[in-house]
Amino acid sequence: MERPHKTWIESRFSGLELPRIEVLDIPDDFEFMDSELQDMLKSMLDPEIDQNLCQNQNMP
Repeated sequence: MERPHKTWIESRFSGLELPRIEVLDIPDDFEFMDSELQDMLKSMLDPEIDQNLCQNQNMP
């Protein structure tokens, strides 16, 4: 997702409480299922996913 997409979503749905939208700033020059892209996404997202899972496990 690019910043203009995020802006469009936030303006289009401004009346709703949206979840946080992150722009990862990954260039759009990868082929479908590119292994480099997958590695990049894993390195960026795995820590975030782990943190969210830990937070959810600590909820009553």
